[in-house]
Amino acid sequence: MSVTDIMMALASPDPSIRVPAEATVTQAKESDLAGFLIALINELRDDSKPSQARQMAGMVLKNSVALHLRDVEARKALEAKWTSLAPAVRNQVKSEVLSTLGSSTREVRQIAANIIGNLSRIELPAGEWPTLVETLVGAVNGDEQHMEAALTALGYVCEEAGEYSEVEEYLAQFSTPILTAVGNGMSTANEDVKYYATNALCNSMEFIHANMQQDNQRDYLVKIVCEAATGQTERTREKAMECLVKIAELYYSTLPAYIARLHQLTTSAVFSDSESVALQAMLFWTSICDTEREMYEEGNTKECLNYAQQGATELVDLCLKCLVRQEEGQTEDDWNISIAGGKLLQSLASCLQNAVAGHVMPFVFANVNEEDWRKCEAALMAFGCVIGGPDPKDIQDTVAQAVPGLLNYFRHKNPMVADTAGWVLAKVCELFPDVFLEVPSNLQQLLNIIGPSISAADAMAIRACNSIHNLALAYEDEEDQQQNELSSFYKDIVMALFAAIDAKDATDERLRETAQETLNAVVDAAAADCFGFLETLVPELERRLTFLVSQRQQMTGSSNASADLDHLIGLMCGALGGVAKKLGLRIRNHVATTMQIMDNIFKMQNDSAQAEALLLVGALAHAVHGDLLPYIPNVMPYIVYALQQVDQEDLCHTAAGTLGDCATSLQESFAPFAQQPLTVIRDCLNSPQVDRDVKCSLLGCIGDVALALGGEHFFPYLETFCGIVAGMYDQSKKIDIKGDYDAEDYVYSLWESIASFYTGVCQCFNGFVQHLGPYLQPILIFSLEVCNASLDQWDTLSAALGVIGDLANILKTADLALRQSGKNSVLTNDMRVLMSRVNKIRDETVRDQVEWVGKQLAALEKA
Repeated sequence: MSVTDIMMALASPDPSIRVPAEATVTQAKESDLAGFLIALINELRDDSKPSQARQMAGMVLKNSVALHLRDVEARKALEAKWTSLAPAVRNQVKSEVLSTLGSSTREVRQIAANIIGNLSRIELPAGEWPTLVETLVGAVNGDEQHMEAALTALGYVCEEAGEYSEVEEYLAQFSTPILTAVGNGMSTANEDVKYYATNALCNSMEFIHANMQQDNQRDYLVKIVCEAATGQTERTREKAMECLVKIAELYYSTLPAYIARLHQLTTSAVFSDSESVALQAMLFWTSICDTEREMYEEGNTKECLNYAQQGATELVDLCLKCLVRQEEGQTEDDWNISIAGGKLLQSLASCLQNAVAGHVMPFVFANVNEEDWRKCEAALMAFGCVIGGPDPKDIQDTVAQAVPGLLNYFRHKNPMVADTAGWVLAKVCELFPDVFLEVPSNLQQLLNIIGPSISAADAMAIRACNSIHNLALAYEDEEDQQQNELSSFYKDIVMALFAAIDAKDATDERLRETAQETLNAVVDAAAADCFGFLETLVPELERRLTFLVSQRQQMTGSSNASADLDHLIGLMCGALGGVAKKLGLRIRNHVATTMQIMDNIFKMQNDSAQAEALLLVGALAHAVHGDLLPYIPNVMPYIVYALQQVDQEDLCHTAAGTLGDCATSLQESFAPFAQQPLTVIRDCLNSPQVDRDVKCSLLGCIGDVALALGGEHFFPYLETFCGIVAGMYDQSKKIDIKGDYDAEDYVYSLWESIASFYTGVCQCFNGFVQHLGPYLQPILIFSLEVCNASLDQWDTLSAALGVIGDLANILKTADLALRQSGKNSVLTNDMRVLMSRVNKIRDETVRDQVEWVGKQLAALEKA
């Protein structure tokens, strides 16, 4: 078969034709990638070949070496195949694909531009395509066809900067010529050229900071964007509005000179332009509101320009007018003018806070009783959008007064009105649970109305579940309750949820998942007077989980159905885990059955289900302690396997937590099982390929294991892990965190994890302090340095202070020589200065820790 025949076959809908062609392509890539790419580029460039074959050749070429993949390792492996090619081959491909921008066929030019963008991600940061930007910018000075092609390619190249910081850094040095080319394109009369130029500008926003700081350049850029926003073609206007959204996000401080014009422009677009343009115009104001809200939350009020407050009347009016532009049958998954109006109103409410009620409530009162369903629904939506803005104590009475009406609207004849009422009720249960929990009549009415919807699995069942779920979450911080407001309704709620989970005619798979998630929250909310009922649920939950696992084992491959089933299995594991946490030792008679089910789940080798099964094992460990010991030999291989899946971060995090839970529950009995997982953790900590956040979890896990095993059993691992941890700390001190929030977050998280490790080590060697002799000074130095560097990072500070307290505590009982040496090291002027500084901190958690550490230091001094 010729290359053309293969490319045409790849586009065939007939599997008997397409699949052999795919196999041929795979073989060609594996046997001679260089020759295969040259053949593809020749096919792409040949004007005599069918357009479909040429486009397919371009797509195959891009996917062979520069495909965008979410899996970072897979993407890097693909890129490595490209970089391993001989320079002559890579240069030929790049040269030929650049030349293809001059093709007379637009579709071919488009695919060539796409290939250039994808290859630029690899080649530009490596300095392997130094002439690319200059070539594309120069081509913008050609005829309209070349301008369009060059700007299309430039748009793809600039788009890579939004995803990859190294590309952004490279392109920043060319920002001025890129913007000049873009400006030329946006000034032409050709609408296609104008669109691609506007798109390139939009994709350039992340790396033009230097230009946006220059008044004349910024004035020009905003001017041409505003002109494009009122241009002839819809897609150009939409893209121009998207540019304005990015300006609001990235260059908020530069807005004062333009805000009046932008207000007029965006408002006009909302009411006079197409929906796609109007939606971007509304996002402009949503972005401003979100920016100002973040400024207030961070205490950065001096830099806030308060556009939301200044334009409150006009912006709220805009939102309310949008709310009544509903589409028939719209859902919260849709995106239209009405839904965007609600989103903007919520953002405004978070900025205006108490003031928002005065702007919105007159509209609510005027329209909530209207016969016109649009006005009624809009009023309910407006109410739901703003109740999260004001201080709760200032609006709670208004919310409470609205409850009877909301309950009536839950059964409204118009499904959209009823659905919105259900959404608002769920928000009330989330933000103002006491409106129901402290008023028994309200709670009774609520359950009388929403309970039947859940049992019947009708159209309102999901909203009803959300209300129950949010009420249950009101108890998530409560412990050891003998009874609570849900107790008298508990059994009925659970049975209604089971009915929804079992509904055969449920039209939405989400209902089963939502009902199961609600069941889990309800389990977590159970007070002691419901534990007897919970105990009777265990066999039922085991039966249901067994059925789900059996169904999943009969499926092959992956599909939406199997993914849904995996999610349900995970949720059911969560329910059993919640029951175990509540019942404690009362669940011991069910452990054998549950662990057998867990074994079946582990054998499925599904990461998401395995993670939930591991969480359940951890919950059982906490519940039954040593009674889990007979099952540990069987479960440890799965924990070790999950620890090794460092590319599956969630699974690895979960495995670390479960390992710590098992060790904590079994204490010294866990010692025979510790070597293999600790060896895996050692290798992970030493590997540069393992994600640094995973390493933080693993460090905390080692501290738990050390504390559980005790000094005698952990001593063989002490030197290894103390050496690794000291190295990680030394490396962290070299990281420049100034202005890099990700790096800052990592460093403080790492220090917390190291502190957790040292705490476990210190406590586990209490009574065996002599074994810690070589490590006491490094531990003390770490603690002092981290405390002094973390005075505004209270979690990290509290963790490091805890290590100081633990050191002082264990040194009290050391032999005379070591105790005196410890006193000389710990009770220093540096320590007194630190304690004086931290004593001034007002955070309650830190103050409690400071008080405890002070007592330990005083006790050491007297010892």
